[in-house]
Amino acid sequence: IAAPSARNNPKRPTLFIEVELSDSARDDAFLRTDEIRREVQRWLADNFRQLQVGQQVDTSSLTCSDAIRSFRIADHSRGSVDEVFHTLQENDLDIAVYCPFHGEDEEPPSTQEEDESPSPFTVMPLPHKSLSGMWESLIYSDDMPQCVLRVLTRMMKISKTPNLNPAVICWHNLVLLHGPPGSGKTTLAQALAQRLAIRLAHDFSATKLIEINSHALHSRFFGESSKLVGKMFEAISAISSDESLLTVVIIDEVETLAGSRENAARANECSDAIWSTNELLQGLDKLRRRRNVLFLCTSNFKDCMDAAFVDRCGIKQYVETPSVECAYEIFRSVVNELIKNDLVTFDPTGPEDDPDLCRIETADGETRPLPSDEELYLN
Repeated sequence: IAAPSARNNPKRPTLFIEVELSDSARDDAFLRTDEIRREVQRWLADNFRQLQVGQQVDTSSLTCSDAIRSFRIADHSRGSVDEVFHTLQENDLDIAVYCPFHGEDEEPPSTQEEDESPSPFTVMPLPHKSLSGMWESLIYSDDMPQCVLRVLTRMMKISKTPNLNPAVICWHNLVLLHGPPGSGKTTLAQALAQRLAIRLAHDFSATKLIEINSHALHSRFFGESSKLVGKMFEAISAISSDESLLTVVIIDEVETLAGSRENAARANECSDAIWSTNELLQGLDKLRRRRNVLFLCTSNFKDCMDAAFVDRCGIKQYVETPSVECAYEIFRSVVNELIKNDLVTFDPTGPEDDPDLCRIETADGETRPLPSDEELYLN
């Protein structure tokens, strides 16, 4: 139920614009992102009445155009509909100006003990060059990724409201992406982290991505696994102690750490797994009120996870296996990328001396001719 003031003065929708700077701009000490943001906002107001999501915009008339690598009309807060133009006077503009980090900026893994065991997690500043283009490569049958991104962006902004009582309004900063193997859950989690770092650049001074290696937290020594989980949360707490730093934690295959304690007790399994789950839940509870911390977890086996963990998840999003249409688009994008880089050439005539090279074997064992370039719609 909306308050009377909210009904009388509804919040205007937001048009999200992303401006990526070139590598040289990052080393320019006299170039400030806030100044570029203000210039872009004035330039848009003076030269445009309407904008469309995905529209190509010529930025050559901007005085800072040499410092801009890409300019995207990225999204709209009420969803992007094809061929719909948004009037600037009726929308708020959220302009994100950023320059992605590179490999040399990646921080070394943080470990509590010097041994030969694999690091339990890695830390990376965001937005990062290695994750560029990942969001655009996502192909789903609906706009599920965009919806999840909008909800997370809105909730992170609301949680930073100064006078908000956390005892009354407390959202669970834990997201569970579950579904069958190969559905793209890990890629989606990484892409969401990259997008959040860009969208929330106004609200946080910087962003760190922590990726947890769940299997590295299991020890062959009894009782050590729960200690490793506890040390991991101590490190996350230390990194996120600065409230101006957005900390996104990705836990892949979280069922490894959050297995059902009830099933373990019923099967008379080792209590070390139960202790690890307890330590995980305690660590999540301690960081629950950190307004700058967000957990993105993936799992192939939601039914095998502890009920208390699932209950703590503020968002439980099922990620389905790509449909036939999505699989085709994924395949087409891969082939097009290979062709663009001259790694694949297409000969519609085929080798005359070996016609079998122009045929493919289907799942039922039959061999059929390769589709022509017109049938593939590669371009």
